[in-house]
Amino acid sequence: MRITTDAFRELVDLVGGLEVFVPERMEYVDVTQKLEIDLEPGWQTLNGDQAEQFARYRKDNGDIARIQRQQILLKALRQRLVTPSVVPRLPKILRVMQQYIDTNLSLEEILALVGFGLDVGKDNIRMVLLPGRFSNADEYIASYWLMNSRGRDRVMSEYFEQEPKYKSSLRRRSSPHRVRIAVQNATDDPELGRRVARYLARNDFYNVYYVSDWPDRLSQTEIIVQQGDIKTADIVKKVLGLGRVEASSTGHLKSELTIRVGEDWLEREF
Repeated sequence: MRITTDAFRELVDLVGGLEVFVPERMEYVDVTQKLEIDLEPGWQTLNGDQAEQFARYRKDNGDIARIQRQQILLKALRQRLVTPSVVPRLPKILRVMQQYIDTNLSLEEILALVGFGLDVGKDNIRMVLLPGRFSNADEYIASYWLMNSRGRDRVMSEYFEQEPKYKSSLRRRSSPHRVRIAVQNATDDPELGRRVARYLARNDFYNVYYVSDWPDRLSQTEIIVQQGDIKTADIVKKVLGLGRVEASSTGHLKSELTIRVGEDWLEREF
């Protein structure tokens, strides 16, 4: 299947836009790519053109941050597709979308795939960025994302049930208590992040650091699986006694897990 770049914009417009949280002011003009980006921060209903702007913005961490935003958009699109107002229109939407698609699948086969996708539970949709790091200036002239082989093997094992060629890479798995955890406050209490970090330290999690507050307020704490380590995320959730594991790579890039602390922690303290 091949899809043109116009397809995404058209699809977003056909479903009535996507509800997306824009974390910061996004504004610049890229003359070479004929791209003008102008998005206000906060919750927005993005039309097709604005969704493309959100996906292609690259003033923060380049391609890796774009991957994060693409994951956000895909989850928002899936959520929109299962709404009662959109589901009955899906066959018509697909017929319109066919002009942007080159495939040997029939419309009936495409509809069957769409139906399968809509039946997959929200918690069973997992997205992962292969664990790695940005290359250093003395390694390459250009900037690359260098994959971590142990992290790759863990992802293939946990997500795809594929055993690595060298099983010793999984046996060398580090202790969950050494996992690098970013704590991000998503409440109005400015000291909450530090209190959560101290709580984790009392429970023998040693590699914890703070990042800037999340600009949106969350009612429920999120444990974001930044590098695909679902098992450790479940352990952290049990230690915290609350929260929701988010199987996506939309947290702090240098973390293995990002804990976005919500108001449920304030209720827990009382």
